[in-house]
Amino acid sequence: SGTIGTAPDVLPLSIGDGELCETAVTTVAVPEMFRYWLQGGRISIGFLGAAQLDRFGNINTTVIGDYAHPKTRLPGGGGAPEIATSSKEVYITMAQSKRGMVEKID
Repeated sequence: SGTIGTAPDVLPLSIGDGELCETAVTTVAVPEMFRYWLQGGRISIGFLGAAQLDRFGNINTTVIGDYAHPKTRLPGGGGAPEIATSSKEVYITMAQSKRGMVEKID
């Protein structure tokens, strides 16, 4: 699901955190979020999480290391492509570290 107009009192753990729904104007299903809100141009700011980020703004949310035998498997892109292409602005969030800021993402 996705929330519209939320104002949580604490930093939510994820997009599925009940804290978001508690203060939201509305909570909508994923298909509605993508088709009506995102693709309809109604979202002004999108947030994406990343494990790795390169100087070109490419983000890695899939695996660290070789894809066939990764050191770490991550949650994946989810709706990131839709959010990145349909939001008016995109903010990338991640812990800043030399491990995360790489020359080339895995």
